[in-house]
Amino acid sequence: MLLLRANVGAGDVWITPGGALEPGETAEQAALREETRIEAVELSPCVWTRVHRFAWCGQRYEQRGQFFIARVEAPDICRDGCGPEELQFLTEWRWWTADEIAASDAVFAPRTLAKTLPAIFACEYPDEPIPLND
Repeated sequence: MLLLRANVGAGDVWITPGGALEPGETAEQAALREETRIEAVELSPCVWTRVHRFAWCGQRYEQRGQFFIARVEAPDICRDGCGPEELQFLTEWRWWTADEIAASDAVFAPRTLAKTLPAIFACEYPDEPIPLND
């Protein structure tokens, strides 16, 4: 699984790629565009949703996310989809296995990632997206 190490002032956390929708864009289109520029892959149905509230540069935000799975052969990652503000706090990009995530002491977002990955890696997608609001 591709994860990005982010440091937003409260310590490092490993996050999934993602971000805001462009005008007229669907969540599926954004999933293929955001941070990675991985294209020409088939996406799973939406497997998770998440509401995340946080402060950034003195403002409060509420981020609503939809998570999709794109199976790829660990390609090189293109950072061209990142803006300068993202590159300030995204410090590392790497591919993780489910076992590495489960054994790690690192902080992941969503925090329940290690528990929810085995079924996803086995292509056992839920009938309805699972809310991961932690």
